[in-house]
Amino acid sequence: MTNLPDIILNEYAVVRVQMDALSDEFIDKLLKEPKKVINVHRKPGRKMHHDEVNYDISCKDGKNFYTLVIRQSRMHPSNYSCGLRWQSPSSQEVVLVRYNGDGHAHRNHLEKETIEYKNHIQKATERYMKAGKKAEQYAIETDRYHNLQGALRCLAEDCNISGLPQI
Repeated sequence: MTNLPDIILNEYAVVRVQMDALSDEFIDKLLKEPKKVINVHRKPGRKMHHDEVNYDISCKDGKNFYTLVIRQSRMHPSNYSCGLRWQSPSSQEVVLVRYNGDGHAHRNHLEKETIEYKNHIQKATERYMKAGKKAEQYAIETDRYHNLQGALRCLAEDCNISGLPQI
């Protein structure tokens, strides 16, 4: 552990400037707090092989800011993802969740298990951060959605997001 100064986020936690692992409890509180889309008129953009749109999101009290990232392959429609990134007070970003289609296999490295071409939800965990992996590397298989619109509905419901336009 370094001797960098602490930043008081709110009543939930203290995070070091260099972004030590967030606790699972803090991640859950970020996911559950009420949020609202700020820029509802954002239009999708075309990248090389996929379409993407990002929405700015704020919690109701304005203390936490997020980005909702939605993307889908134009060549393989089952290859899609929608995710929620949190911006820390030190301007570092952490992907909290990603709701993915079945267009690829996913490996949970610490558990040494693979989700083979199934819809899956990735979630940030303290354990993966402490192991030096991507925060959202852990995933579980799901049958709660079968397309991008369904994944987005589940994400909005699970992460308490309102004001999302129809895509």
